[in-house]
Amino acid sequence: MSNLQRLSLPHIQLLAEEDEDEEQEEEGEEEEQQEEEQEWEDEGELEWEEAEEQEVERQEEQRPFSQFLSQMLRLRHLRELDMRSPSFLRGRLDQMLRCLQTPLDKLSITLCQRLTHSDLTHLFQCPNLRQLKILDLFGLSLADFSPEPLRALLEAVAPTLQDPGLDNCGMAGSQVEAILPALSRCHQLSLFSISINNFPVATVEKLLRHTTGLRSLQLELYPVPLECYRTRGTVDQERVALIQAELTGILRELGRPRRILLATKHCRHREFYHVAFS
Repeated sequence: MSNLQRLSLPHIQLLAEEDEDEEQEEEGEEEEQQEEEQEWEDEGELEWEEAEEQEVERQEEQRPFSQFLSQMLRLRHLRELDMRSPSFLRGRLDQMLRCLQTPLDKLSITLCQRLTHSDLTHLFQCPNLRQLKILDLFGLSLADFSPEPLRALLEAVAPTLQDPGLDNCGMAGSQVEAILPALSRCHQLSLFSISINNFPVATVEKLLRHTTGLRSLQLELYPVPLECYRTRGTVDQERVALIQAELTGILRELGRPRRILLATKHCRHREFYHVAFS
């Protein structure tokens, strides 16, 4: 196992966490019963009991997580790490990152909405992520997170990064624009995907201009701009056609053939619109 170079953990949850929601529901029912039957009970005593129960739960949850960390420490040649829905890492991602024995070539943390600001800061500042070729953060919520740590990571991995995926991260235009200078220095990029995010056509235009010097870039996947959606979330096809023409004009101005797709934000029934200049 110590020679393992690739670790894929699809939809991982620790046993202690799988039962967490059910336990919380049961505790909630018990607390309501206690409040009805024992209204005289002192509120301070109830709070103390709840805190004690939470501490017991925390210790029970920590045991399988500690076992997970001990296994991670044995992976001395790990180069690729794929994790899907790793909700158990909330508030503890730094502990896992410290277990990495070697720099990673690929990191994929997808469909995770529960990481804290501290988790994301540790993630983007981890020294063993400074040689990444592939970074996939699909579904990792960055909506309320400062773009500064991500910008710093992109700057650090600029000499090696080939395939960054920032799809469905809830990124707004201001966050995307903050990382553009760092992104423009990633000259090894062959694929760049940042679809299913929420920004206007002005941000897409800035993306096109900042990435025009990346000669290895073969495919770019951007979201259909916000201006193309009607009130109920349907796509205005005429508006899309106008923006396609506008973006094609920018590509013509920049003078380099590129392959670009605009994708709608509906994951189950996604539509793609080509923007091309050859």
